[in-house]
Amino acid sequence: TTTCEELYVTKKFKILIGLRCTLALLSCVFIMSMLSIIILFKKYRFFTQRLVLYLAISALSFQIVAMLDFTALHAYSSTSALNYCRLIGFLTLITFWWSIMS
Repeated sequence: TTTCEELYVTKKFKILIGLRCTLALLSCVFIMSMLSIIILFKKYRFFTQRLVLYLAISALSFQIVAMLDFTALHAYSSTSALNYCRLIGFLTLITFWWSIMS
């Protein structure tokens, strides 16, 4: 049988974390371009347009937190990494709630 610690050091898990961080970075780039187009063409005058702006900002914050979520490799062995992992979990929860509410 394998333990949780052995699962976190496999190459597949490291590839998945790298893939998640890379896709979150790519998503941040596209959301930033969307926000710049919204602001450039002043598409935030009406209420529905502001809702799209708020949703884009909440999606950007969620993706920034997802991009910073790479400590699962060391969270089981280090206290500082475990605290960082808890902070990232809390921020993920808050930004997810914000995305749902917007």
